[in-house]
Amino acid sequence: MKLVSVIIPVYNSGRYLRRCVASILSQTYFDLEIILVDDGSTDNSGVICDEFQTKDSRIRVIHKKNEGAASARNRGLDIAKGEYIGFVDSDDWISHNMYEHLVRIMEEFNSDISTARCVLVSDFMTPVQDREEYQIYQGKEILSDFLYRGACSSVGSYSLCCSLYKKELFGGLRLPEGKIGEDIVIQYFIFSRASKHIRSSKVAYFYFQGGESVSVGGLKKNYKDILEAYEQLGKLVAGAGNKRDNYWMGVIKARGNFSVLAKIAYYGVSDPVLNRDIIIKKYTRLLRKEYFLLMRAPVAFNRKVMISLLCVHFNLLSFPLCIYRLMLRK
Repeated sequence: MKLVSVIIPVYNSGRYLRRCVASILSQTYFDLEIILVDDGSTDNSGVICDEFQTKDSRIRVIHKKNEGAASARNRGLDIAKGEYIGFVDSDDWISHNMYEHLVRIMEEFNSDISTARCVLVSDFMTPVQDREEYQIYQGKEILSDFLYRGACSSVGSYSLCCSLYKKELFGGLRLPEGKIGEDIVIQYFIFSRASKHIRSSKVAYFYFQGGESVSVGGLKKNYKDILEAYEQLGKLVAGAGNKRDNYWMGVIKARGNFSVLAKIAYYGVSDPVLNRDIIIKKYTRLLRKEYFLLMRAPVAFNRKVMISLLCVHFNLLSFPLCIYRLMLRK
């Protein structure tokens, strides 16, 4: 069996960390190296990491100062010994046979990357699994599929966590540190290096929405990091000269502008240095310019309704969302 290195960045996730690590320790694929990178946690996360290390020889722990998830993942990549690399976020969990499944299909189809399905969850759950189906992408199809899923905003479309990678794909590559959305551009380079990617319909990764994350809470000043990542990705795609991929990239950028407004409408603005009214005015103007592009794109119907409301007036979306949030608190 080939060694799989699973890298887990840990920061103040003491409430969820045991659930996450337990799901990895219970894997039916035993040949694992589990790298817990404590990124300067101020809660009991570091202690929990050390406890796990004393109980299972497959676990390695790194304690470092707080520099963000990308830095923690990079530290894990620096010491990983496995032929395959996987990632899990410390408040998420995985199905008991995720890595057995990903290793099997990677080797069966002689692929460089294998990917399982990610689902959003707010509580612990057991997946209802339909008949498994596979999609195989080769050559330029790999990047086109990556961009298409980003344009459709499929769950986990930019996440490193849903996939298993041959370690060689990371040769000379590391995640950009100090910013959010660090998965976006590195995925482009990784997929560019792959010759074959197999995607499975198996539900295996559970993306927890009940904790604190960059996707939950009011708009912060680092919101531009993701938009800048889209700009960088757009330059890479433009350089490749594929007309269809450039179309998907245009949709991705437009969805990024929509996401800024939707986040404010639902969560508000949490950073006092940001001027809410100026941001709303700017991104409403951009969204109106991109309206017909998004209406023709493979975007979910409910998102198209939200986009339409925002283009008429921001309050048409923010007011009902405010009522909805108040109802959830009761």
